Amino acid sequence: MRKNNHRPDKIHEALELLNEAARDKREELYDRMEGQYDELRHLFNDASGNVRKSAANLKNRTEDALHEGQEKIGRFAHEKGEEVDRSVHENPWPFLGGVAVAAFVLGYRFSSRKK
Repeated sequence: MRKNNHRPDKIHEALELLNEAARDKREELYDRMEGQYDELRHLFNDASGNVRKSAANLKNRTEDALHEGQEKIGRFAHEKGEEVDRSVHENPWPFLGGVAVAAFVLGYRFSSRKK
């Protein structure tokens, strides 16, 4: 009977050793996972900071290009307006003829719709 009494004790001791080893491994695993989680969190934070910087840089470049384009269009329109004004003052007859033809065509077009 003595052999049977030692077996449950040995089994109980073996189970306790396994439980203790499992607790140690679990804590070790948690520590490793926590370290890896912290590392990933830092990587994502760095990446999001880089994305924010890139987006801000792109926004600034786009705004600069838009302002530059608006200035160029404004200068171009002003120059062309001055050219047309100078041309009309130097030789007004072709422009008056064009306005007369356009007025005649529009008048004819609208008068024919009423009939």
